[in-house]
Amino acid sequence: MLRIPSRLDEDLEALIHRVIGCCIEVHRQLGPGLLEVIYQRAVAYELQAKGIQCEREKHYPVTYRGHNLYVHSLDIVVEASWCWNSRRSTGCIRYTEHKRLVRCVRRSSR
Repeated sequence: MLRIPSRLDEDLEALIHRVIGCCIEVHRQLGPGLLEVIYQRAVAYELQAKGIQCEREKHYPVTYRGHNLYVHSLDIVVEASWCWNSRRSTGCIRYTEHKRLVRCVRRSSR
C-alpha cells in the first residue's frame, strides 16, 4: 500500500482504509446510477458487517447565541468521529468538506 505522510494517527488511518474498502465493495456490487439512499444503506450495512460502528442520518443542531438556527443532517457518521456524504450522480461516497465537518462535530460536542 502506498503511504503518503499524514498528520492522522495510525488507528484513524487504518479505519479510513477499512471504510474506503467498504465503499469500493458497495460500488463494485451495485455500480453507478442508483438512488442516494440505496448507497447509504448499502454502505451502512457493509460497515456494520465489518464491525465498524456507524450511524445513518445523524442530526446535529446548529445554534447561535442560544437560538436554534438549523438541524444539519449527515449521511453517515463513522465511529462518532467523521462522516461520509453520498453523491447520487457518481454512485460513490466522498468526504464532506473538511471545515464544515469540523464545525459540525465541534458544535455537537458542546
